[in-house]
Amino acid sequence: YLLVSAGADLSNAHLIGFGIGAHVAGFAAKMLQKLNKRVNRISALDPAKPLYLTDDIQGRLDKSDAAFVDVIHSDVFFHGILMPLGHVDFYPNSGISQPGCGDISQ
Repeated sequence: YLLVSAGADLSNAHLIGFGIGAHVAGFAAKMLQKLNKRVNRISALDPAKPLYLTDDIQGRLDKSDAAFVDVIHSDVFFHGILMPLGHVDFYPNSGISQPGCGDISQ
């Protein structure tokens, strides 16, 4: 609200969110679209899977939320979502486990 009421230029805005925050960035961008504003870019880091595994793009991050959406999926089997959500989706180490992070199931 503050950005819009102050007349901010969102063509340079870059929202970044991790986990649930990735979807929150998408929701914020959706709200701005209702005000005829468009976020330039969203970077989503391991978007959360619980509660967001849906085909309804209104209920999760989607590539239509910003001019460019890039997504890094690094934990698709536990907390992160597997399905591609952005214009570009990266899956380091196939999105399964990352070197040096250890086994979170222990």
